[in-house]
Amino acid sequence: MDSKQYVFISSHPADLSHFLQAVRNYNLVKDAECAVTSTYYDTFDWRLYQANLTLCKESYDYILKSLDTGEPVSTLCSRTKKAPRFSNDFPVSRLKDAITPVMDIRALLPMAVVKKVKHQFSVLNTDGAKIFAFETEKLSVVRDSKKNPAVVLAYCSSEHHELLDYFDKHIHSAGFRKVAGYKEIAAELFALSGKAPGSYSAKIELQLDPDLPSGKAMKLIFVRLLDIIKQNEKGVIQDLDSEFLHDFRVSIRKTRSAWSQAQGVFPKDITDMFKERFREIAKLTNTTRDTSVFLLNKDRYIELFPNTFKRDITAFFRYLSCLYKKEHEQIAAELASEAYTETIRLWQEFLASEDENAEQSRNADTPILILAQKIILKRFKKVIKSIEKIGCDAPYPELHGLRIQCKKLRYLLEMLASLFPEKKIAFIVKHLKKLQDNLGALNDLVIQQQVITRYLDSIPAETDIPVKSVIAVGGLQSLQYVRQNELHKKSYALLQEFNSAKIRDMFYSMCSDNHADG
Repeated sequence: MDSKQYVFISSHPADLSHFLQAVRNYNLVKDAECAVTSTYYDTFDWRLYQANLTLCKESYDYILKSLDTGEPVSTLCSRTKKAPRFSNDFPVSRLKDAITPVMDIRALLPMAVVKKVKHQFSVLNTDGAKIFAFETEKLSVVRDSKKNPAVVLAYCSSEHHELLDYFDKHIHSAGFRKVAGYKEIAAELFALSGKAPGSYSAKIELQLDPDLPSGKAMKLIFVRLLDIIKQNEKGVIQDLDSEFLHDFRVSIRKTRSAWSQAQGVFPKDITDMFKERFREIAKLTNTTRDTSVFLLNKDRYIELFPNTFKRDITAFFRYLSCLYKKEHEQIAAELASEAYTETIRLWQEFLASEDENAEQSRNADTPILILAQKIILKRFKKVIKSIEKIGCDAPYPELHGLRIQCKKLRYLLEMLASLFPEKKIAFIVKHLKKLQDNLGALNDLVIQQQVITRYLDSIPAETDIPVKSVIAVGGLQSLQYVRQNELHKKSYALLQEFNSAKIRDMFYSMCSDNHADG
């Protein structure tokens, strides 16, 4: 006979006592008890959970489980005192191989600390033989060093289906409910920890009414961007991982871009003030981001060198780490400053205010769809005009200017995506991203070479730096120059690909007065 297994859950620990009282007619024996504390980890944007995985640490063991089955995917024993932050901090193992492509460059953060107390029970027949077994598990979430409300699980399996049915009846009567899978249990634990898996996204994800006045619609977009900014502030200050700075920085830039491109929606004095304030915040993040990108590629760059030079090139990356630390301290200080706090306070007040001066702004009451069509088409025409002027050997400054134009176009498309056919927007953004990735990588290499040049120029004639270290850094610059030329040549082909009849037709159809939803 096949064995069936049930899993039940209750948010009220007293329900377990009610159930045990209900099955007192059976010869019930408590077999074993054990207690353990588990710390559950995930990235800030819940990448493991989204991939149906959960990672917990119990004693010295890191256990990666499937949220579909609750079964371990892999287990790793690690006695290091410092908890790994990134996937690369784990030793070579199946667990590391499983989490690396999911986590990418994000850090692991503790999402829940759970104290577990397990009990095993056996049901004996009149002869003392075990005919049924079940297990209970009380999970108490720890928050602020205190135990919070717990959940109780009950697991049972048996070939005696009639006993399972009896168990099922009484445990439901006691207040338990059957769970569909381990993911439901994990979600309950995270909820008790004050966390909502999948709650964070750096995307705008608004559904705008096409007839909504532009002033109101733009404020909705600004509110969403401010929410992303606020959610990333702590991670930027604590330097938890580079993606906090990335999402913070992009949201600041999208805010600035929206101000610049949606002209006539708000009074000019207000527009000018906030454009300047957000420009100052954005400027502060530039050098930190550039150094961060360089350091993220550290291992890949070091692997390009023969063993005889690996040690010598690491001296340069130590210099970059010191540079990054100084730059980050400046950002952390700025985000904790009165000036930044005042900017965010004024921004929040503006977004919460009524549009009393709407009549002073020519586009404030214009339906957002009409304004969106106008500014998107205007930006697209600028991009196409620039593409048509660029030759296959265009100098980098021209490509840099076009990269910024493409970025502004993409920001518009992402902020206003809900107003247009989803498939068309996805197709356009896919091709635009492909072009931007190439131009962005080219820009990163140009900036990194400037960093190397400044480093080499800063070395005095009389120095203790070994000659091999200087040679290694010069070699890295040469390798980057080769890659820069490859990307430069590829740029022209990608520009022509974007300047296709199909993409042109999509833009003009979306931005026409009678664009369809399909």
